[in-house]
Amino acid sequence: MRTACLAGMLFLFWGCSNDQKAVEALAQSFDGAVVEQRGFRAAVSQGGRQQFTVHAKRMEQFTKAEVPYVRYYDVVVQMKKIPGKRGAWMKAEQVVQRPGQQVWLAEGRVVVQNQDGNRLETESIVWDAQTGRIFGERAVRLTASSQILTGTGFEADDRLETYTLFNAAGQMDSNNK
Repeated sequence: MRTACLAGMLFLFWGCSNDQKAVEALAQSFDGAVVEQRGFRAAVSQGGRQQFTVHAKRMEQFTKAEVPYVRYYDVVVQMKKIPGKRGAWMKAEQVVQRPGQQVWLAEGRVVVQNQDGNRLETESIVWDAQTGRIFGERAVRLTASSQILTGTGFEADDRLETYTLFNAAGQMDSNNK
């Protein structure tokens, strides 16, 4: 009986050894999220002035990936409010951003609404936060005042004040300003 216990103890001791090469290999091959945070909120500033706030149910940082990136889930981006106007916002199921870059890829039931209530709905957009431009290649629906326009592909500013829809269709009220 003592021999069996001793053999088991030796095996456990050997199994717990810390092989430096094995540990380094494991660290180099890991490509999962290095950081995960639930209930994420951050204010993003440029030139010392707050531009927008990001709210997400979950944020994951993939710093060990070949091209590092951050993924946000169930995201709402609140733009800086203009005095006397409703706040502009964007929401999406997922947003991916590369650290140090201001280009965001939003996917899954993407909605952008400006301070006047104009609303853009699509499945995927690219938002360049530095230039304030958004664009996409998928089906899009734009509601502005009493106008409803649809198309496939678009370019716009992130406040939806100027926009171009490609392959557009819809009705426009010429009395609307």
